[in-house]
Amino acid sequence: MRNQERKSRNCGEHEHLSGFSAAAGGVVCSACEAGGFALSHDAYQWLLDAVGKPLAETPAVAPRALAQAERAIRETAEYHANVRLRPVLT
Repeated sequence: MRNQERKSRNCGEHEHLSGFSAAAGGVVCSACEAGGFALSHDAYQWLLDAVGKPLAETPAVAPRALAQAERAIRETAEYHANVRLRPVLT
């Protein structure tokens, strides 16, 4: 991802990125997290590393981080398509 995307989508903060908000358009800082959900550094880094790669080439990640990344992707699709999707991971 480009450097300008590594900031809170609500306030522009570059530090303390600890959440995700589909409505805000991506990662948010801890102060802006109320409209989203907690996103671990591992999940965030996996999303950065996986963008633009074939699924077979995505890096390995812990199940918890993968579930958070899946939620971020799902909630983004739901928000922009105005639909409800079932989670892939349980």
